[in-house]
Amino acid sequence: MSVYDIPPEIWNIIFALLPHQAILSLNSVARMFHHLSLPVLFYRFTFRPALGGLRVGSRQFQRELQRLEFWSSEHIAPHVLTATIYLLGIITSSSPLTNAVFKAISRFSNLRNLAFRFSQRIDVSALPLDHPAPLATLRIDGGSLFQQAEALPLVLSVRHFVWTNISAPVRGNGISQSSFLSILHPDTLDSLELDFRRPDSIDHFSDTTAMHSFHKLRSLLVIVDLLQSDYGPILSAIASFPAIEDLIFDMRGIASAETPPSPDIISRVIAPHLHRYKGPANLLSMVLPGTQPINLSITFGNPASILQALLRLGQSADLSRITSLSLSVLLYTELCQGAVLLDLLARFPHLTRLAIRILSDAAEFHTHTSSDTLDGLVNILTVPPMLRDAVLRFRLVRKADENLVPRVETLIGRVRQVNPRLNVIFSNLSGDFWGF
Repeated sequence: MSVYDIPPEIWNIIFALLPHQAILSLNSVARMFHHLSLPVLFYRFTFRPALGGLRVGSRQFQRELQRLEFWSSEHIAPHVLTATIYLLGIITSSSPLTNAVFKAISRFSNLRNLAFRFSQRIDVSALPLDHPAPLATLRIDGGSLFQQAEALPLVLSVRHFVWTNISAPVRGNGISQSSFLSILHPDTLDSLELDFRRPDSIDHFSDTTAMHSFHKLRSLLVIVDLLQSDYGPILSAIASFPAIEDLIFDMRGIASAETPPSPDIISRVIAPHLHRYKGPANLLSMVLPGTQPINLSITFGNPASILQALLRLGQSADLSRITSLSLSVLLYTELCQGAVLLDLLARFPHLTRLAIRILSDAAEFHTHTSSDTLDGLVNILTVPPMLRDAVLRFRLVRKADENLVPRVETLIGRVRQVNPRLNVIFSNLSGDFWGF
């Protein structure tokens, strides 16, 4: 068998595992290897010009134009799947270089992922967003988006849309114009990530016409600084997404995470098809009524606040289907001495996966030993009767606290005396599928 008898699909797998320098070498060995290497070498395009020396006609300007001409050539452009464009500093949306990069992107016929980073106002109708197939992901970082009043309405087909550092909706003559979200095609949009930390940016959610059109939206991630915002517009907008299944609140500012909810927005059915919730404990009583969630990941809030939120829910949510739970506990007062955690875990009879982030207490407890930690862990890991996987992540700020962590072998031995099928993992990952 020669190399020509091996199917191209096998070669694609092999090339994907090779280092970049090896692929460059193979590119010039044979015509077959040259064609196989192109999708690996040119699948990602990044345009990030220098902030200075880009005046029209300069050497740097000509070099950037030549680079764009190469990437947009008939030989290279079809292989580009991901493009990241930086338009910062002196670059403007009407500059010759910007027009050149937009023209190059329009030739990436198989483009799937597109990201822009702006530092100025951009006319969305000038962006190269017209592609034969819907984009899988469009990401916009910063800037202010607007559309000329006389321009034809723009409808963008994209599955996953990300907008960070969102500015307030553009206003003209004192009247707020439609949110940029209104250009997203509702039949293709499946996932949204929105950052509303800038003042008045939450007003995009007040465009109820745009919100109600997202009837197929499945996943929503919202970043909010609650010191500048309230719950009302966010929850009202979520209620407009009837198909939402994954809801993630990234609340910036720990102090705001413990703010008690307003009584008039408790017990409203916000997301009836919710499967996964990730966010602070104090929103549980607002987003869970009328739901049957499967996965809960609590980013802010102690076991007592979680239990209090569940008590507020009463019978308005069915928690019997929850199989995965992630939360944080204090090492001594909540893990070893607190009965609240045991009461909380007893409310999830079908729990199969548990992830716990263990933190240092505010005060140091000199009488605490690793045996106390071991006993506390064994107690909580044997409460859920169907538990099969437990991930423990110790985030201890004091050096002395590290001596309170039990040995892995000792913990596993003790736990498996009670539950032989339980798998215990000590995780050092900063983020993983368990919800950390």
